[in-house]
Amino acid sequence: MWRMNWLKTKIKLKYLWFYILGILTILAILCVSWLNDRIYEVIITIIGFYLLRPLYNKQCHASNLYKCSIISIIVFIVVTILELPKATSILTALILSITLTLFSYYFRDYFDLKDILKAKKLKVTKGISKENLNKIIENTNLTETQKQILQYYYCNKMSITKISYLIHYSYDYIVELKRKALKELAKN
Repeated sequence: MWRMNWLKTKIKLKYLWFYILGILTILAILCVSWLNDRIYEVIITIIGFYLLRPLYNKQCHASNLYKCSIISIIVFIVVTILELPKATSILTALILSITLTLFSYYFRDYFDLKDILKAKKLKVTKGISKENLNKIIENTNLTETQKQILQYYYCNKMSITKISYLIHYSYDYIVELKRKALKELAKN
């Protein structure tokens, strides 16, 4: 019982740290924009970016939260520099937020395409039989969850969203586990 409570506390602390780091990232972005006298434009861009993100089912994320925060700060420093004077700032901010969202979506698409090509090279494609998949993954260090994800994704042709609902993990975590599994298969 105490292990379950400890695990719940650990998860809550982890997500609290994620939120704190996210707030610190946004504060760093706002500090840079304030120093460049573009704070209102960057606020509009950030709001536009977060409002437009749900329109696309996937966004690009770095391999861990720290890298993602650093990349976000760098991207928004560039955005701060690209913002135009106040006369056209709202239009520029909206265009930059749309551009950021689309760039993030297509960047994520590029990584998914790389995963598909890697899987084809490993002879793991959608529609593969369970027996063939088991032969490919039998002598690997994959976790049971990773094996289950590969089976659902490649054998049962399920989408990542359906898999996340089925095994109760987040979409991004499923994608990360699948990517790690394909890297592990590429080693063998």
